[in-house]
Amino acid sequence: MQTRDITISELIASELCIEEQDGTLVFETVDEVLRGGGHIALSFADVSMLTTPFIRALLGTRAEDFLSALSHRNSQLELVEISLAQGARIAFVAEDLALRARDPEAYSQARQRALETA
Repeated sequence: MQTRDITISELIASELCIEEQDGTLVFETVDEVLRGGGHIALSFADVSMLTTPFIRALLGTRAEDFLSALSHRNSQLELVEISLAQGARIAFVAEDLALRARDPEAYSQARQRALETA
């Protein structure tokens, strides 16, 4: 199957990846292609700002796919033209979401302890 090239800044018509609804739009586009067995080259070209709400929405239920793509182990999803800082930020949020999904109770307790000591 052919690879579909998706440039985030073109899809959301902005260099600022800050809005949750924009992340959701990218997620839905990526998810539709991947569910159909397609391949995606997701480009971060021209992205000048990347916020946690956008990333959470972008990852949706595919945090593991993005972690695999960051380490070049995902044959369906490739992240291109991404800076080291952007990749690190996505990895941090993806790992946080994966931890929360694996053990929500432990995550909640750790979060509460962190808030109490802050």
